[in-house]
Amino acid sequence: MQCERGTLPDETHSMCREVPEEFLRPESGWAIGAMSFSATGMLVGISCTRLIFRIINLLKLKDLKFYIYISIVSQIAIIILYILCHSCLYI
Repeated sequence: MQCERGTLPDETHSMCREVPEEFLRPESGWAIGAMSFSATGMLVGISCTRLIFRIINLLKLKDLKFYIYISIVSQIAIIILYILCHSCLYI
């Protein structure tokens, strides 16, 4: 039996039922843990970027600084496009 998206067959495979939606509450431990993990990753990324730029300024490598800036911006753009494309597929 083929069911539409968002539905699953019941135990007897005679009809399709909607998949129940489940949400995390913001005060839940899992949600707080995920947000903390994400924030830690962002802080580590920003710290590493600042450290790299300080090293580049010490060595006076202006061209390298431009290439690193372009690579960071392109990585962020790719992540945003990836999220947008996958969220559009499941609407």
